[in-house]
Amino acid sequence: MIGIGPSVGLVNLDSFATAGGTGSYFPATSPEQLTAALTQVVSDLASHAKSCSFASPPPSDPTLVAVYLNKSIVAREPDNGWTFGATSTEIVLAGNSCDAVKANPGALVEILLGCPGVPPPSRLP
Repeated sequence: MIGIGPSVGLVNLDSFATAGGTGSYFPATSPEQLTAALTQVVSDLASHAKSCSFASPPPSDPTLVAVYLNKSIVAREPDNGWTFGATSTEIVLAGNSCDAVKANPGALVEILLGCPGVPPPSRLP
């Protein structure tokens, strides 16, 4: 999360960033700070893509989590799909799924926290 403008210190943006799984926000009160913040965000994204590990909000029911790669559902399986990392707030892609993310830095990984009784769609719009 990037906070832009002179009043970024007046709002607790760290709480928003933490809720989004990114830790703390990057203040940007000048063009130089904005450039530095954007550079850091891109670096962090590249780091996540290389590791195939993605932060997720805590699910109310871990059995209702669905993961999508470029709008198509990814199987929850450890060899070529996804699993939880050390906690249910970390999604780890493996095998073919991870390879696809590494091969395409623009790959889109989406995490859906589903609802009881509603199966996840096989493809996102």
